[in-house]
Amino acid sequence: MRGSAGSLKMENDLLEIAIANLIDHSETVIKALGSTGSISLVLWANPHRFNIPYANAITTGGADRADGQFEAIASFIESNPGNTSIGVQDSYSNLDLKPLGFEVFFSTPWSVRQPDPIESPRPGGLVITRVETPEALDEFDRAAALGFGSIDFETVFAPGLLEDEHERFYFGRIGGEIITGVNSFTHGGVVGIYTLFTLPAFRRNGFAESLVAAALSASPELPATTNPGDMSDALFSRLGFRHVGTRTIWDLK
Repeated sequence: MRGSAGSLKMENDLLEIAIANLIDHSETVIKALGSTGSISLVLWANPHRFNIPYANAITTGGADRADGQFEAIASFIESNPGNTSIGVQDSYSNLDLKPLGFEVFFSTPWSVRQPDPIESPRPGGLVITRVETPEALDEFDRAAALGFGSIDFETVFAPGLLEDEHERFYFGRIGGEIITGVNSFTHGGVVGIYTLFTLPAFRRNGFAESLVAAALSASPELPATTNPGDMSDALFSRLGFRHVGTRTIWDLK
């Protein structure tokens, strides 16, 4: 019985670490665009109105604080009148935000990987490089939008991120053409893996898996976290990630 309780505590601890990394990463990205957020015991919130795939609020503090999380979200909406594009991440998938006018956008798992050296065969012709200039970061931004099937996003990654020691961006190229990319955020003793994309014509060839392995190899002594979608879940599983929870993204309609 104690073993079961210990395993549950470990999973809860890993989940909280993953949530904290995503909050810090979100604040870093959005702050570089000119908007600053705040954090309480139950909610991180940023009033930005950018058309970017980053939430305005992320619940924290544990699944047992649902009432406080709901009230904090309601207060955030009231303090931002006229903002009808608010996105909220329910980190524990334990809230019903429909009474506040939200609808579920999507859900994804939280996945974590314990520290371990990593190797992945590199497909022939794949060249992996780190993004180091504003021009290359803009190129990453545009390629990521295409990879996710979105062409109407504003700038997501501002040049100031290149000066942040926690943020790293990587390209995978074939013949000089960008085919895959990933962003890592190393903070709080964990590596967060974000914005993994592969252009449609190059999927299912091992390119993204090799790129993620390269990003993780920069800090093999640290655990890693990510939120895989349906297309990338198997990839991360092969790299040693396992689910520790589920998050739900809500949009205000």
